[in-house]
Amino acid sequence: MSQFIEVIGNSDEGLARVTRLWLKSFMQQFGEVIQMHKPPTSGDPRSDVATVRFAKQEQAEAAVAFLRSGNALLNGTPIAGDWKTQAKGGRPSSGVVDYDAPVSDSRSFLSNGSRRDRSRSR
Repeated sequence: MSQFIEVIGNSDEGLARVTRLWLKSFMQQFGEVIQMHKPPTSGDPRSDVATVRFAKQEQAEAAVAFLRSGNALLNGTPIAGDWKTQAKGGRPSSGVVDYDAPVSDSRSFLSNGSRRDRSRSR
C-alpha cells in the first residue's frame, strides 16, 4: 500500500469541475487505485484537495512524478499533486485507533471505587 497523494486544481476553479470518478479513472493509468477521497467543492479553490492511494508505492511514485511535472490535465482542468503531509488538525485520522489506550468516559468514572450500592433517591 502506498502513501497518500494530495491532488489540487492548478487553476482559479480548483477541483470544482472535476468529479471523483474522472479523477479515479485518470489516476488508474499509473496503477490500481485502492482509495480515493474527493469531498464536494468548498467554494475556496485553495482548500479543495482530493487524496489518492495506490496498491503499490511504485505506482504512487510514478503518479507523483507526473503530477509534479505540471503537464497533468484532466478534462481541461490542470491538476497538480504531491505526497500528503500530516493531517491539518495535527491529530491522527479516524482510521488510526489505539485500542490499548485507557478509556475516559462517563462510565469509567464510576469504576474508581466510589460507586454506591443504592440510588440517591432512597
